[in-house]
Amino acid sequence: FAIAANTFREALRQRVLWVTFGFMVFLVGAALVLSPLTLGEGPRVVRDVGLSAISLGGMFLIVMVGTSLLSKELERRSIYVLLSKPVSRPEYLVGKYVGLVLMLAVTVALMTLTVFAVDRWMSHSWNPQILLCGAGTMAELAVLTAWTMVFSAVASPFLSGLFTLGCYLIGNTVGDLRELATILPSGREVLNGISYSLPNLYLFNFRSQVAQGLWPNADQLGFALLYAVLYSTLVLTCAVGLFRRREFA
Repeated sequence: FAIAANTFREALRQRVLWVTFGFMVFLVGAALVLSPLTLGEGPRVVRDVGLSAISLGGMFLIVMVGTSLLSKELERRSIYVLLSKPVSRPEYLVGKYVGLVLMLAVTVALMTLTVFAVDRWMSHSWNPQILLCGAGTMAELAVLTAWTMVFSAVASPFLSGLFTLGCYLIGNTVGDLRELATILPSGREVLNGISYSLPNLYLFNFRSQVAQGLWPNADQLGFALLYAVLYSTLVLTCAVGLFRRREFA
């Protein structure tokens, strides 16, 4: 818990966090300004742009902040001091993960409340499904952060960021990969293996439904949250195993 709290405070001091939040507000403001040109679809466009910006902003924060947490500890050599105390490697890595997820939770909450407030002002009605969509995005980012811990345990910050970005892009197209596998004459097993091993981030995408003012299906929501917990636990366990075997120069 001490490592998680310290990681949380350190992540909040990163300027990139507030730059990302400012850029998200800018996108929502731009959609708001251009809403008169959308022929009465202004609230839907603002919701769609705002909720998409939350997901992209969270992914950007993971790439910029999460992938460098371990490397900074190595550069400052503070990791040697921590691991020389009664702190195990699993405790250290899980603490880093929890601290980063807490930072993302605060950021996603601020962004979601911003979209919620702008939508209330535009549509003159309460749409709490926006908050539900924010929770789905947070589950998506928690899964992606677990993979970032795996990449950070074995690769440099640059490669970790590249792998995280690839994981995000592929994870949001898992459904397309599975459909492609059914029609390809060869390579079906490879595509199926990739689609089932990487996270199915499309499960957490409620943005199109919420943008139209609809509620996500309760079964879909329950399955997505259960998937996030179980999948993140499994991936984080793999990250701990890799981190235990890592040799520090």
